[in-house]
Amino acid sequence: MIVAFTGPSYLYREQELAVVARMEELDYQERNGGEFVTWRSGCAYGVDTIAARQAILSDVLSIEMYVPAAIHNHDLVEELGERVRVIRLPVTSEPYRKRNEAMVTGADLLVAFVKSRSFYRSGEWMTVNIARKLGVEVDLNVI
Repeated sequence: MIVAFTGPSYLYREQELAVVARMEELDYQERNGGEFVTWRSGCAYGVDTIAARQAILSDVLSIEMYVPAAIHNHDLVEELGERVRVIRLPVTSEPYRKRNEAMVTGADLLVAFVKSRSFYRSGEWMTVNIARKLGVEVDLNVI
């Protein structure tokens, strides 16, 4: 199973802890009969960085980082680049949308961390909407 993650780039400490707790639940499910084999991160700060690092700590079988042709967490790529599959996306007029589409395409589950169950303009909601259009299951977590 391929799991993609999305969420805000800037988090309060309580939100970070909630994200880690949900990722630990997923890791527990995987270790107890689940089928998660790949975790995908969008290579931004916040949730994306936590997802990539948590995957390393949890010994997730395969980790993919989708790097947009725009501002992203360069330090994360440098830190984990040898241990993960780095997918660098081409330059486009909408680099984050293309990154989000690539990250969700072929995924079985999108674990989305949002600030509200109601839509608001953001990258995480863009990714949720892309996933829904593609028929990808969405696990919505309000933080």
